[in-house]
Amino acid sequence: MNLGPTLEPEVIHNGWLKKQGGMVKNWQRRWFVLVGNELKYFTKEDENKQMGTINLTGKRVTVHPFNADEPSKYLFEILPGEGESKITSTHDSYLLWATTQSERDEWVRMIRRVIYRHIGGGVFGQSLIDIITSESTGTSGTKKIPTIVEECTSFIRENGLQEEGIFRLAGRAALVKMLQEQYDTGQKPDFHALNVDVHSVASLLKLYLRSLPEPVIPLVNYPMILDTLRMLQKDEAVGREELIRQLAYLPRVNHNLLKYLSEFLHDVQKYEGANKMGLRNLATVFGPNIIRAKDEDSKSLMENANLSHQFMVLLIEDCKGMFPDNDQINFTSSMKEQMEAKSDQKKVLPERPKPPQIPKPYTPSVDLLTADDILTSDPVVNNTNILQPLVSQPQGLVVGELIPLDANIAQSSNPQDPVSPGIARFDRNGDIAKRVEPEAISAPRKTPVVPSRPAPVPPVRPTYPPKVPHRPMSVDATSPDMTLSYSILQSQVQALKEEIVKQKDEYESKLLQQQKLYDKLHIMLKNEAKGRAQAEERNQQLVKDLDDFCKKYKT
Repeated sequence: MNLGPTLEPEVIHNGWLKKQGGMVKNWQRRWFVLVGNELKYFTKEDENKQMGTINLTGKRVTVHPFNADEPSKYLFEILPGEGESKITSTHDSYLLWATTQSERDEWVRMIRRVIYRHIGGGVFGQSLIDIITSESTGTSGTKKIPTIVEECTSFIRENGLQEEGIFRLAGRAALVKMLQEQYDTGQKPDFHALNVDVHSVASLLKLYLRSLPEPVIPLVNYPMILDTLRMLQKDEAVGREELIRQLAYLPRVNHNLLKYLSEFLHDVQKYEGANKMGLRNLATVFGPNIIRAKDEDSKSLMENANLSHQFMVLLIEDCKGMFPDNDQINFTSSMKEQMEAKSDQKKVLPERPKPPQIPKPYTPSVDLLTADDILTSDPVVNNTNILQPLVSQPQGLVVGELIPLDANIAQSSNPQDPVSPGIARFDRNGDIAKRVEPEAISAPRKTPVVPSRPAPVPPVRPTYPPKVPHRPMSVDATSPDMTLSYSILQSQVQALKEEIVKQKDEYESKLLQQQKLYDKLHIMLKNEAKGRAQAEERNQQLVKDLDDFCKKYKT
């Protein structure tokens, strides 16, 4: 169903209802959409063409009494306003049928909000920002507290501070419902003129707080408040300063109402001797109405209930200290971030062990003997005349290498060891180690194969886990900050929470449809059982009548 781009944001409520009215008085199931000041209905949920429209301006809505014979029929009716005989040309009124009481009450509350919004109605179920904006319109200043809260607390201050069991004992249910309808229809009930008792006014105040679409502590602030309360248990000074800061971060309308209620409950507990309602009793009563989660499991609910109770006790006991002026609050840095930074500094990672040194592989060296080495070594000095012709050769002399000998070298050698021209080997001292005749080397000489020394196998390098970078103890002012700020993480967490809430709403919508189907089947089975019971009763009556007839004519 498409209501147009300009109407989509104004959709207030929608759902399936049965309607009766017009020329045909039978029940017709329609999809209703409350948008702006109009109630539109369609044959299908995704249909674009509407079947009809009810203009709610100036109209009235009433609730029909419950009929025990029809347990699944909860009726309410939209009537024409004063001076009007019909709502439309074909409908004197619209009688609507909801399958559950909660569904009917939700529709009535939403329709009354639309009808009586311009005169300050639709109080119950309206958000704080909407009701403050509506009540501030046309006034010289901006209201801080909803009118219904001011009137209830003022009446209790005057008449009920010493009433035993105030806020613990329930008021008259019918009277509380009547007062709620008067506020929703834009009326201003006079508690004194109506002779309203204190307990009924206290119940009306609690009912208003429970009917808020969102608690006084918004759902987005709820996790941070709980974290601060846990911090308060570990370090009272740090936790208290952080809690004051978190309360200052609340939306202004929520902050004003929370401060107002804390001061009022502080005055109530002063009369504990008479009303028997001390700090803990008041915290137990008002805790679920002020701070609560949208959905929690049983374990988290019990744990967080203790924290919520502690939170309310602290607010009521020290209402002045928990709501100081903004100039007395330290907004520079969060204590939570400071505690996390201190804990990070204490976490020192162990030094990574150094890997063992791997020896270089052995490389056999070639023992070269140059002409300069020969001339400078002492034993060779005596053989200068013999080796002088080799000095000019650029290559060096290798020990054991075959060197050709000419006649000059042979003539200048030692007279006692004459050397004829041929080939000789020199040792390291420069002396001729062995002379080889030319005829001996005519055939090619095989070079002896010297077994090479095998290179040692390097040890296997051990593997180590990757080095984990640790947070530095101090950050250079010139280096860029690569860490995420707390606000960015908070926004990411909030986006994930919104996605989870969206998925949860879709699941609840499907669950509601299944519940409606179950209720329908249950009603069918109940009607069938009732029909069988009636049929059995008729059969028994027929048998009885037949017996009486037989007895009559037999005699």
